[in-house]
Amino acid sequence: WLLGSQPTKGTMRWNYEAYQLPGHPGCLSMIAMDFDFPQGLDEHGNSYKKRKARGYLPANTQGVVLLELFKVAFRRRAMFGLGHSLATEAYRPTFNIHIKTNVHGGATTHGYPDETYFVRAMEELAVNGIT
Repeated sequence: WLLGSQPTKGTMRWNYEAYQLPGHPGCLSMIAMDFDFPQGLDEHGNSYKKRKARGYLPANTQGVVLLELFKVAFRRRAMFGLGHSLATEAYRPTFNIHIKTNVHGGATTHGYPDETYFVRAMEELAVNGIT
């Protein structure tokens, strides 16, 4: 399998929290994922800034499937890449496979509800060799 350009130093943690994400009736819990990358150097010796990110998945079958595939993508260094942030212009870890960073607000704010997120996430994973 292929390895991506995600920094080698970083952590992914997850836990279940009692919260019902919009668009997921009957699912009373969610999965919260925390990603943490310290400042470091890329393969070419260029310095990149640290990054912390939190993402959310419903604690249902689709959410658990995505969590397991996100863990594989993280281990294969495909979950993130290194690039210039659109928000801050800093050179730092950037999403290679997009996650939901808000619990509400819909697709336009990277939140829920978003009826097509599971399909899009599966497509991004497949493009990166994670199936």
